[in-house]
Amino acid sequence: MKTIILCITGIFTMTVSQAAGTKTADHTAFRSGGGFVMSVSLANFKGVITNNLQADLSWTTMMESGVAYFEIQRSGDGMNFQDIDSVKSKMTISTNVYQLQYSYTDAHPLAGTSFYRIKVIGKNGYTNQSPVVQISNNADEGIRIYPTLIQNNMVFVETNKNLRTVSLEFFDLSGKKI
Repeated sequence: MKTIILCITGIFTMTVSQAAGTKTADHTAFRSGGGFVMSVSLANFKGVITNNLQADLSWTTMMESGVAYFEIQRSGDGMNFQDIDSVKSKMTISTNVYQLQYSYTDAHPLAGTSFYRIKVIGKNGYTNQSPVVQISNNADEGIRIYPTLIQNNMVFVETNKNLRTVSLEFFDLSGKKI
């Protein structure tokens, strides 16, 4: 993989020579007024569901330059993404490392399958997007009631769904409604 950093303005014709010796020409326009400077290669972007049902995302950048921050985006269908948070770039003037590690935890991933991507935002406003990572959250979406024996007329109901109304009926060991 090659990263090319350009700091030029105007309209130019670029000639690119490939390893086989063939040449291609492409008419390319660059922004005026300061040029374009942003370089970042995402070495990897991974996501997993943890035991406590959170989505842990991690990525590594290589040769990061001119990046302001990363927008974390999530989707339920893999096409319509929403920004859920952002992570500032760790690169500073005094940072002198080839790779930088980043992570983000989505404490409330969508039930079922969540799709994530990272939108890289440059200091000059230029953007780039990562490939999409798909994470399946196969957590039980039902209701949990405990303790199994009612004590002091108290029962606890726990669910990971947003329920507006819940009706509970209790029966004794003979099947008679209490």
